[in-house]
Amino acid sequence: MGITPTRDNTTYPFNRAVQVDAPLCAASVNDAIKRANYYEDTRHTTLTPLPTLQGDVRADVCIIGGGITGSSAALHLAERGYDVVVLEADDFGSGASGRSGGQVITGLSAGVDQVEKTLGPEDARQVWEMTRDAVTLTEQLIHRHGIECDFRKGYLHAANKPRHIHEQQALIEHMAEQYDYHALRWMPRDEMLHQVVTDRYLGGTWDEDSGHLHPLNYTLGLAAAAQRAGARMHAHSRVIRCQKNDKQGISRVHTAEGSVTASFFIYAADAYDTNLIPALSSRMVRVTSHIVATAPLTSVQLAQSVPDRIAVCDAMYMLDYYRISQDNRLLLGGRQSIGGARQRINDLFPALAEVPLEYYWTGLVGVTADQTPHFGWRGANMLFAQGYSGHGMALAGLAGQLLAETVSGQAERFDLLARFKPRYIPAARLLNYPMVAMASLFYSLKDRL
Repeated sequence: MGITPTRDNTTYPFNRAVQVDAPLCAASVNDAIKRANYYEDTRHTTLTPLPTLQGDVRADVCIIGGGITGSSAALHLAERGYDVVVLEADDFGSGASGRSGGQVITGLSAGVDQVEKTLGPEDARQVWEMTRDAVTLTEQLIHRHGIECDFRKGYLHAANKPRHIHEQQALIEHMAEQYDYHALRWMPRDEMLHQVVTDRYLGGTWDEDSGHLHPLNYTLGLAAAAQRAGARMHAHSRVIRCQKNDKQGISRVHTAEGSVTASFFIYAADAYDTNLIPALSSRMVRVTSHIVATAPLTSVQLAQSVPDRIAVCDAMYMLDYYRISQDNRLLLGGRQSIGGARQRINDLFPALAEVPLEYYWTGLVGVTADQTPHFGWRGANMLFAQGYSGHGMALAGLAGQLLAETVSGQAERFDLLARFKPRYIPAARLLNYPMVAMASLFYSLKDRL
């Protein structure tokens, strides 16, 4: 919906191994970076052993994908008494959910005007409230299950250009008048300098409801809670084939060493799908993005960058987003390569120009053509949720809850989100990267206007 940010502001790193020897500093962007994924080095949630699926098993519900969507669905279904099996192709949390920018924000990536045009004003308001519920649910799950994931409130959508000021102030007024939402307020430049110490912005929209967290610890915390509730979790169990039944839809899914027969199936792979269901793959593109993490900042450096540790996203199409981690590192993501990220940090915060970069990883975001999520059914007994377009940290947890409600026969909220029908993207898999490259060039040119 883009009700706070109107563009994609979360990145989902993909490559796991960038193992090199020395930190990257401002003096040489060609030097090697010390490690790969920062979150892997700071994880402190351990799941009980997750065996590979062996043999043929039965369940009430089989979930394909062990990220936030799948783990949340497993948790909510198990708490309702369903026998649940989760099949994850790799390690739990190894894909989008455990490697993202960690921003937990209200709204959708599509603009509020687009949502109103698609659904009508009343249903658009209901969707907005659901995105608020998604953030609230995230916080509730953290507290209820004792998930240690460094959750912090505070989010700023920064304005880079004069036109951004007009757009954001108009949005704040619209949300107050039409949605009775007053947690957004305009933060003028002088005040903003106390939150983000840079001369690159003209002000921004403050959202007191949104925030950020450690995504891998959060995802693993959800998976651990699902385990405790009785869900059967299998890692390194990629689904390679779906077996159909003419009357019921999908009757069984197969991995390399086993199979699951179930009454319902949930597909929760998002950008990390393997074209198992081509009709779903054709509704989004997979956008490669990048995150870097600096060495820990000193108290002086923190005071000269993001002293209150809020999450920040700018208003450009080819945007930057960043936050401060629990151990005082600046984590910055966007579409830039590693050298571009280094330059962006130097431009934003000259005081950090000599702070080494110690981590770098790249990844995928599942983005639909309309930047609206894609929920629905495939056949009589398979549900899916995908295409969060950058808002997955909060929305995926709610999706899991809605999927569980729908299996239980309470589909009203799920059906409302399923009214979004993202446009078909021809040859989405075959021409994914050329299409993304062309779009990146187009939006880079728009950013110059």
